[in-house]
Amino acid sequence: MVKLKEIKYFRPDGKDIKPNGICYYNAGIYKDIEKNIATLNHIEDNSILIVFPNNISATKSKEYLNNADIITINNFRGKYSIRDYIYDKESTLIEIANKSDTTLSDFINIIKKELKNIPLLFSYRDKIFTLE
Repeated sequence: MVKLKEIKYFRPDGKDIKPNGICYYNAGIYKDIEKNIATLNHIEDNSILIVFPNNISATKSKEYLNNADIITINNFRGKYSIRDYIYDKESTLIEIANKSDTTLSDFINIIKKELKNIPLLFSYRDKIFTLE
């Protein structure tokens, strides 16, 4: 079953918890969260951003999206991890046009059939999700 989970704290270490206390380390974590969020800029309103882990090439990422209306393909400039998968400057970030509200759910079902157990990052309507 597809599991879509919203990320509230987009921390580089993959922990979705608010840093607690006041110290230099937590200030750095908040700065890293802001940097990560800033890397997910949408060119078009209502578009979907997908970040593939760094072990999937840009060419392979495009193959998974062969029927999608691709707007841009870039490298992800943030840092994140899910289980053993790393998302960093070697990861591919693809923006696709979202023609209707069903596009996201349809797309998720199609891509999960292809990728099986590989988690992805999504950004849609100013929210960030993992798809596991």
